[in-house]
Amino acid sequence: MKAVVEVENTIAAEVRTLDSLLQEFERQRLNLVYEIVDYPSETITCREKFVLWEEHKITEKIRSSHPEYRFDIAKSLLVQFQKGNQNQYILACTLSSKKVDFNELRVEFGLSREEAESLAYKNIDEADLLSITGSRRGEITPLLAEEKLDNLEGVYFTRDLMIDAMNNPTKLYDFPLTLQRSLFVNAATVFYFLQRRNSKYTTSSDLQGGAPFEVIQWKVKKVTNAGYPYIFTGSEVSFRGQEYLIKNPRQDHGCIALPFSRTKQGAKVFENHGSKTQRVLLPINYGVVLKSYLHTHLDAWIENRI
Repeated sequence: MKAVVEVENTIAAEVRTLDSLLQEFERQRLNLVYEIVDYPSETITCREKFVLWEEHKITEKIRSSHPEYRFDIAKSLLVQFQKGNQNQYILACTLSSKKVDFNELRVEFGLSREEAESLAYKNIDEADLLSITGSRRGEITPLLAEEKLDNLEGVYFTRDLMIDAMNNPTKLYDFPLTLQRSLFVNAATVFYFLQRRNSKYTTSSDLQGGAPFEVIQWKVKKVTNAGYPYIFTGSEVSFRGQEYLIKNPRQDHGCIALPFSRTKQGAKVFENHGSKTQRVLLPINYGVVLKSYLHTHLDAWIENRI
């Protein structure tokens, strides 16, 4: 009986959350494009929803009046990690076809090696899932009641999801409300709306106006005829409190970095992933690193201005 009451309370909470969300859309006159879809049966997985899309022409019915729309499912996972002796949680949202990249979570949440190694989602039972998010498996969503956000380190929209949504403004993503009802809305648009309501909603740092990194020690080699003036491989940086040795950053996006810790004597200790040195991708590009270097080295700045 208790389980039934919990489920009924969960559904009621989802209705209140949706109602308040849509009312906020209207109050702020955001004029968001969205659709509420009631499925003919309950679903838990993305695969089950895609089957219903095909069998019942669900997206085609929407597209009949809005031919410009495209569709996907925003997959949300509750991820657990150990911080000290406590379980901590991140709600990660990504594309239906993608896996959540634990290295991306590690970088963006500033996790230590031990915390990163404890990241997992398969060992969370139904009772904990319901208690932490207010939702059952299959209806996990970033559209959380405010009090449930206190249970989380953050709600993270992956870079893959955000780039896809930003590049396709008429693409709507299925965000589950219950096992049989979903809100279809653009993922990037709803992210920015949710982030305005609560700072626990976050995404890749480079999409939020800047990467929180600082250089601990520069290692710079001047080059010619390479398309850029310097190579920064070997520089040491701190990103969200964790230290990394970087490779030369890419021009567009991403900088390969090797996380390390230090001994009491200050020596660097790199991590291993199997037989190889652990690598992650920092959300910074060549231009960001170059700007930081020129900002702190006046002679180099003057030379590049001449």
